[in-house]
Amino acid sequence: MSKKIIDKIKFCLGEHLFTSIKQCNKKKLKGKENTHRLHIQRKYTVFYKVVKTEQKTFVEIREVMGFEAAHKKYSHVDL
Repeated sequence: MSKKIIDKIKFCLGEHLFTSIKQCNKKKLKGKENTHRLHIQRKYTVFYKVVKTEQKTFVEIREVMGFEAAHKKYSHVDL
């Protein structure tokens, strides 16, 4: 995975996890419990979950894949 993708993930799912900004194309998937996606440069999609415990909240990244492959998988994603 390139440094550019990792930096974008850190920025969007770290610094801006609970804020909506134009640079981060994040969305909760409809009909899926606690499953979200992040688009990176309309080339890649990151599927992730937000996990909350008593001590902290963190992101669990499940898959990173090409944009087109991800669109075919939306209805089958169950994290």
